Amino acid sequence: MKPSKHSLNSCEFSAKEITVEFIIVKESCDGSSPVKSRQSFPVKRGELVWDRLKERTYRRLLRSIGIRLSPTVKADLIELVSRVAYSLPSHADHIFVCIITSEPSHYAKFNVVTGIHVDEDKEVSWDTVENPLLHVLQACKPPIPCLKKVKIDEDNVGSNEASCCAICLQDFSAASEAATTTCSHVYHPHCIVKWLLKSTTCPMCRSKLPTG
Repeated sequence: MKPSKHSLNSCEFSAKEITVEFIIVKESCDGSSPVKSRQSFPVKRGELVWDRLKERTYRRLLRSIGIRLSPTVKADLIELVSRVAYSLPSHADHIFVCIITSEPSHYAKFNVVTGIHVDEDKEVSWDTVENPLLHVLQACKPPIPCLKKVKIDEDNVGSNEASCCAICLQDFSAASEAATTTCSHVYHPHCIVKWLLKSTTCPMCRSKLPTG
């Protein structure tokens, strides 16, 4: 896929930092439990989209995750990830690549979704994966319309309104990332995402929040 010349000449487009996170599920022919793993790689969008850069980038990524893919599957995966990276929404910062493989046959199928990474307990998250091709990890859901990422800085970390998360009551730390709602209340990303799985109202003002 070749993006438009205008897009590729945009420094902001090419320099956008993205994390490509591979969620690997290795199924066994003997019926034993599948082996699951996750690996994350920081890249710039241009490295996933620009023809003269992406061959080297994908070769490095696929070598690092340590699974064998047929040339056809590999080409299809690269094309899909490149297409997703090209059209990545401005509020997303992650590309989740879920691959299910079977050894020793090297059978593989995959799915690619975008989202924001707010998961802090990866072990617990595995319990929520019913079908890895259809569901990303529960705490790594695609962007929720009512949330926007913000950076906690030295100027606002000590203010009364933004000193702590109203859900867990833990203080924000300077230079950390938080999530703000459409009603301008600030929370730890993982706290508000878990809250919204059970309720669609703001924990502080009870305003109705758009979640889908």
